[in-house]
Amino acid sequence: MPHMSGFAKLYPDIQLEISVASNFFNLSQRETDVAIRVTTAPPETLVGRKVCGLASSIYATTEYLNKQQDEPFSWLMPDDELVHLPTGKWLKRHYPDANITFRSNSFLALLEAVKQGQGVAPLPCFLAKPYQQLQQIIKPPEDLNAELWVLSHPDLRRTARVRAFTEFLFSVLKEEIDLFEGR
Repeated sequence: MPHMSGFAKLYPDIQLEISVASNFFNLSQRETDVAIRVTTAPPETLVGRKVCGLASSIYATTEYLNKQQDEPFSWLMPDDELVHLPTGKWLKRHYPDANITFRSNSFLALLEAVKQGQGVAPLPCFLAKPYQQLQQIIKPPEDLNAELWVLSHPDLRRTARVRAFTEFLFSVLKEEIDLFEGR
């Protein structure tokens, strides 16, 4: 969101309407003009560019980890609305008997639950790193990572307002590549 005010200053005649949701808006049906998607396989019906990789890892509070000792973790996981992300498959592969105690369709809700000491969760590094009370338990595993894409419908890619926004978005997100890629 900090970049949206920069865009508004550069292009005061373009009205922005931002919708934040876990489900995908249908660009083919013009439910939105531009989408920022976390995926490893963007739909072939859309055009756009990969901004960068998106690293994720497992996080918990230091306090939670100190209390757990040898006890099994309480896992806080994305729900079925986020099934397109590799987190669920990763957990089944590495921790098939995981005790899942909380699910949400929002990584912000998972982040808050982790910050409250409810358990451990796979979180994008860019969300978790700013919080000093959170500890990254493992190095970001390759099979937990995804990619960040800026996408639009092919019919809109030459539209001046869409092109201006996608170019702006791509450039400002690219500036934060170290954060997104977990460095």
